[in-house]
Amino acid sequence: MIRSMIRGPTALASTALSVALVLVVPIDLRAQVLPGNAQFLAESTAIAGAVENMDELQAAELGQAMERARALLIQAVTFDAGSAALSDASKELLNTKAWYLWFNPELTLTLSGNADPGLGEDAARTQSRARVDAVRGYLQERGIELDRIGVEEAAPEAPTPASGGGVEFAVSGDPTNLDIPPPTASPPPAQSVPTTIEPSGKKRYNWGTVRIFYATDRNRTGDASVEKMYGGDRAPNGRLEFGRVDVWVPRVHRPGVVERPAWYTLWRSPDPDKHMIVQKIQPLGEAVTYDSLRRTLTASTSKEALVFIHGYNVSFHEAALRTAQLTYDLGFDGAPILYSWPSKGSVFHYTADRESAEWTARHLAGFLDSVTAITGAKRVHVLAHSMGNLALTNALDRMATPGRDTVFSNVVLAAPDVDVSQFEQQLAPAIRPLTHRLTVYMSGNDKALRASRSIWTHTRLGEATDPMVVVRGLDTIDASAVPTDLLGHGYIASSRQLIDDLILLINQHQGPPRGSLRPATAAGLAYWQLK
Repeated sequence: MIRSMIRGPTALASTALSVALVLVVPIDLRAQVLPGNAQFLAESTAIAGAVENMDELQAAELGQAMERARALLIQAVTFDAGSAALSDASKELLNTKAWYLWFNPELTLTLSGNADPGLGEDAARTQSRARVDAVRGYLQERGIELDRIGVEEAAPEAPTPASGGGVEFAVSGDPTNLDIPPPTASPPPAQSVPTTIEPSGKKRYNWGTVRIFYATDRNRTGDASVEKMYGGDRAPNGRLEFGRVDVWVPRVHRPGVVERPAWYTLWRSPDPDKHMIVQKIQPLGEAVTYDSLRRTLTASTSKEALVFIHGYNVSFHEAALRTAQLTYDLGFDGAPILYSWPSKGSVFHYTADRESAEWTARHLAGFLDSVTAITGAKRVHVLAHSMGNLALTNALDRMATPGRDTVFSNVVLAAPDVDVSQFEQQLAPAIRPLTHRLTVYMSGNDKALRASRSIWTHTRLGEATDPMVVVRGLDTIDASAVPTDLLGHGYIASSRQLIDDLILLINQHQGPPRGSLRPATAAGLAYWQLK
């Protein structure tokens, strides 16, 4: 069952709506030729301009059309059993609903779905999402803004055989059940859906809301709060979810800092005047997200994408805050993307996190392939931190095929918790051809990697040892001299010197020597020290 709630005033907002409905309420829906999106929106605009010239007869006719439209507004959107594809009749019905919403911008929708009887939980979720995506995508094609079409994730319920599933449309607070056949167990159909997601614009470079996109193979918890929507468990079947996150950055923000309430304060609710706040997490379909990424890239100056992959002991909420902070501090003008794998977000689950970082590599490889292939980004930069580098290097190793062209502008491995010998001998030769520039940041003060070495017995790639280990074919940068946190591990995002170096590397496309980098050598190989 798909459920849709329309919130708004009881009366129709304007006569323009009535005029529109005259044109979109044919006697025989199946006999109509479906208009293209441009024609649909052009007709909407033209009708709105003709309202003031109506006479009494026209007004009476429009009153009758209003009643017909109201009846159509609550009719079922039908699907064939075992299908999530919209028929022409269903599209015409959705046209009517889209006209109604188009002329009433104060109205919003919330969609949720159900599935066929007898399916397992995972298959049921897949089915209901497929049909929700079909309805949602079509309304978006008809000009209904994404912000007005929310999705409510409900536990799958098997509809009764008599109803076969259903759609509910609540008009002016008066819900009406609409029966429809349930969706299939097949994956959601391919979509090409234009959206209204836009980059956050000038506020990104001053203060205000930073908008990032995300892909994650974490499982949903069932809690709708931004702190707990995604947990530390793996998604069923490794299925990726996609969406966007809006993060508030306060006027008092300082580079390298994620401003949050202090742990020792009695009142821990974040203050928008002082703290960064995750305002909204909005899950989207895969196709909708990629279309939104394309739109954001088109609107940007640089046409570039930046993918951030977090490390061990990081929740989705924390990863979103860090991605927004990096985006803001870098002044990145493009599409920022968080890839969040199922870290438990606890210092006591190192082994579980490591297993999940290895498990996610296949999903990450597919995602990176899609970002480079279908978003239209002029350049794609990938930045991983800590254990996120284990996921990234394994993903890149999967992507590396003989003769493949370079696909990334920059791959940045920050404090990588990766076996240095394995990387040098196996991974680096395979992944180096994939990127124009491969950079490793390491530090001799990284206590977290020192602890990791005590577990795995092998030196980690992010450790600046004595003597230095320098891998051929990449830029090795020793960041031991920069101030950092207590563990010496989070310098990639918390050190102003390193942020400045990333600005030169990613925004200005400068390789060494640059900025504060000073040349050094180890065993006859060159590396760089960040002062």
